[in-house]
Amino acid sequence: HPYLKTKTEANKLISVLNLIADELFKENFNLSNLLSENVSYDLKTILENIFSGEKINETNKPELKKFLISLQKEINTLPLIHIILATPTKEKTIKTIHDWFYQNFNKIVLLDISVEEELIAGSIISFAGRAQDYSLDSKIGQME
Repeated sequence: HPYLKTKTEANKLISVLNLIADELFKENFNLSNLLSENVSYDLKTILENIFSGEKINETNKPELKKFLISLQKEINTLPLIHIILATPTKEKTIKTIHDWFYQNFNKIVLLDISVEEELIAGSIISFAGRAQDYSLDSKIGQME
């Protein structure tokens, strides 16, 4: 899902999918109205594109429910890359990092980005229990 770049975005999408699932079998269910009332325009457009791209008919509630479950499972299996930065990052940087993983590993990943102001320049990146320190702190430590 190229529109998902961060763990935060994935969690937001999962909460919307849960909302849809909770409301799905209620009388007067209308997906478009539900999304309009509860999510941003951008997220609504993304979801509508996903549903139309997968040819999901919102009036076929069992099919929609099955799709919601499979989409949640797919999101939950995306690899998570933990990145600690010294300063907050811009959206363009997040996109660049995300795209780099896709281009170099042919994998869609979720970035879990946090900021530790004590870190001196650079980053610490961890994946699957392995971490690599690219901060200036580690370079200084190696020189001592």
